[in-house]
Amino acid sequence: MFAKLEILKLRLIKVVEFPPARRIIKQTLVNSKKQVKSRLWGTFQKLQPKILIFTFGASLLPVIFLPGVSWQFVYQPLTELEKTRLEDQVQAFRGYTSATEKGLQNLGKSYAIWTELYDAIGKQNRSWIQAEVADQLVFSTDVDTVRVVSHQGKILGERGEALRSKVVQNRVKALATQGKAVQELLALGDRQLLILATEPVLRTDGSGNSPGTLIIGQTLNDTWLRKFLSFSEPTTRLEIMSLTGKIMFSSDRKANLDTWEQNHFIDTVLPGIEQSQSVYRIEPKSGLNKIYAPIISRGKPVAVIKIQITSKYFQQAS
Repeated sequence: MFAKLEILKLRLIKVVEFPPARRIIKQTLVNSKKQVKSRLWGTFQKLQPKILIFTFGASLLPVIFLPGVSWQFVYQPLTELEKTRLEDQVQAFRGYTSATEKGLQNLGKSYAIWTELYDAIGKQNRSWIQAEVADQLVFSTDVDTVRVVSHQGKILGERGEALRSKVVQNRVKALATQGKAVQELLALGDRQLLILATEPVLRTDGSGNSPGTLIIGQTLNDTWLRKFLSFSEPTTRLEIMSLTGKIMFSSDRKANLDTWEQNHFIDTVLPGIEQSQSVYRIEPKSGLNKIYAPIISRGKPVAVIKIQITSKYFQQAS
């Protein structure tokens, strides 16, 4: 009997005591959950501006990063390609100029190593030298400047407008005294370039002491330039510029300095030219890419060759 009463008492205790404990625990959990939510919401509110800034910054990464990537992997290689194409044109031009100089030298040699001229200089036969050498060279070849000078410095025959220039006169006099084959490129002010070649006069068999010197010259002009362009792309444009930034002659008769050249030739192009270096102008938007390269004579720049080529690579890449 007492055992049953104890069991009933225990059950009563469980019924009376445990439900409030469960409610307290449940209520505590609910309150804790609310506090956690409240704290999380407060934390989120504090972090929200930072999250927004981070999200906005992340959205800008492609805008900031992609131009750099496109420059490194697309535009930079295209720029280097255009520089190579321009430099190839410069090398071709220099080869053409060198061939002109070589042709002039060979022509001078073919006249200078000639027994009849050798004897005419010894006899100072001016009329024969003028008709058979000076006039003949100008009329039948691309030569436009001729002078035959005796060993004593006497002019026995001459022809050509360029000889009126003091620069040419002084240089011709200096070359004549050297008594050896020389070729040189001269700038005549801001308007002309002249290739000079000198040859000591000898007998046809190469014998004898030279009695004088034959000097011949060819003025480089737009006609000469267009012959070079016949081997280039139709859109290629060339200009020969003086060291003061003036156009000496051009493949385009209407050529003028553009605005960039008017503002930057002296302070941007010329310093590079004076160091015998090329200066590039790569313009992706227009596709008109340019190079300014030195024309060298006796180890020094005497003029500038400007070459412009057209490219569609940048437009295709954009």
